[in-house]
Amino acid sequence: MAPLEKYSRNDVKNHNDSNSTWLIIENKVYDVTTFLNEHPGGEETILEEAGKDATEAFISAGHSSEAREMLRKYEIGELIDSEKTKKGTRIPNIFGTGRIVSQVIFVALTVGVFIAIRMYHSSRN
Repeated sequence: MAPLEKYSRNDVKNHNDSNSTWLIIENKVYDVTTFLNEHPGGEETILEEAGKDATEAFISAGHSSEAREMLRKYEIGELIDSEKTKKGTRIPNIFGTGRIVSQVIFVALTVGVFIAIRMYHSSRN
């Protein structure tokens, strides 16, 4: 198997629209232009991340193993070594769920803490 083509983040940045849509996911570069119309979440979801490192968005969306397998056919290369992100440096998704569910949980916890503080202060008066 031939070595993967090497790209810089700047190379990827230039492919940020529906005519040429590249993403970085876990240091690999993908050309997902032909997948835009097939994406279950709509092409807008992918275009928001076009030309960028979409690792966190991809992980936060809770993609299945089938989606990860499907992604492999769009792989065109990898980042140059000096621009790779070290594994484990991303902020982990502590809830292990999609982005929207994580945001709902965060808001619920925030509201819960706010209510607890208000109740504590009102009980002291």
